[in-house]
Amino acid sequence: MIKDNDKMPAKGKITALLKRYPFSLLCIAVIWYLSFFTPPQTQLDDVPFIDKWVHTAMYGGTCCVIWLEHWRHCRCGIAGKWLALWCGLLPLLMSGSIELLQAYCTQGRRSGDWADFIANALGCLLAAAAGKIVTRHLPTGNKEKGVDDHCNSDGHQ
Repeated sequence: MIKDNDKMPAKGKITALLKRYPFSLLCIAVIWYLSFFTPPQTQLDDVPFIDKWVHTAMYGGTCCVIWLEHWRHCRCGIAGKWLALWCGLLPLLMSGSIELLQAYCTQGRRSGDWADFIANALGCLLAAAAGKIVTRHLPTGNKEKGVDDHCNSDGHQ
């Protein structure tokens, strides 16, 4: 396996990403799907703020899955820069993009709601807090193979 990610071909990087983060990518695909299909009417529509709770759970759950899949490969906590990018900035950029697409590209079937964006941000923030607490108590170091090829000697990417 090539240890220098800059020399790895694009196809290899995509394959590595698919192998390392399958559940994270599945969660992201589910969010995209749920964001654009027309939801059926249910009795839960009468629950106050149910939509915001769902948004918080979807983004919080996705960020937790990203965190756990990272830990599974590196056996390390997530460093601040990695956390800020993968579990913070990118999900929020995706969230903002989805809200804009809902507002302008769904012919009124869905509406962009910035309160949804705030709920998504809250989910990411809660996942970051939970991840920091949980990984602090998990064992570090990969017992079988040493540190993953994508982690440096300290176990961080």
